[in-house]
Amino acid sequence: MKATHRVTKILRIGLDIGLTLMERTPNLKIVYLVRDPRGVLFSRIMTPWFPVFENDTKTLINNIVTHCDKMRTDLLKLEEIEYLYPDRIMTVYFEEIAEDHFKAMKKVYNFINLTYNIVDKVNMDKMFVDMRESNHKWRWSMNWTYVHWVDELCSDTYERLGYKIIPSEDTLRNMSIHSWIRPLKKGFKF
Repeated sequence: MKATHRVTKILRIGLDIGLTLMERTPNLKIVYLVRDPRGVLFSRIMTPWFPVFENDTKTLINNIVTHCDKMRTDLLKLEEIEYLYPDRIMTVYFEEIAEDHFKAMKKVYNFINLTYNIVDKVNMDKMFVDMRESNHKWRWSMNWTYVHWVDELCSDTYERLGYKIIPSEDTLRNMSIHSWIRPLKKGFKF
C-alpha cells in the first residue's frame, strides 16, 4: 500500500528553506510550530545535553540573541509564505497544543486533509500527558533576570506572535495573568 501522506518533523530549520521546498514541491504543506521564546530558553537550560548553562551568562545571552534573530527571520519568511501560499502553511502554537491538544491536532489533521479518529486521539492523549504542565513550568521556575533578557531581546516579535512582555517577577509567577494570547490577524512588519 502506498502512503498518501508523508509527515516529517524537522527541528530548527529556517522558513527560508521551507519557502524553497514549497517552490519545488507543489503539494508540500508546512505546519510551523511556534513556542514562547522564554519557554524555549528554559527548556534548553533544563536539557543536560544542550549547551546552554544557567551559570554561563555569555552563552545564555548569545543563545537568546541567536534564537530571537532566527524568530525575526522566520517571521519575515512566514509572511512571504502566507502571501504566496496561503493554503499551504499553518502556524501552530505550542501553547495551543498544551491547552487543548485535541482541538489543536484536529485543526492540523484538517489542514493536511487527514481524518482525526479515536485511535489518534488516544495516542495523542498519551503523548501530550505532561505538555500542559511543561507549558507553564518556565513561569514557575525560570530566573526572572533571564525572562527579562528574553523580553528585551525578542519583544519586537511578540506582537505578531501574541506573546506579552512580563513587567515584573510578580506577574511572571501569577498564573492568572496570561503571557500569551493568540493573535487574530496575519501579517507582520518589523
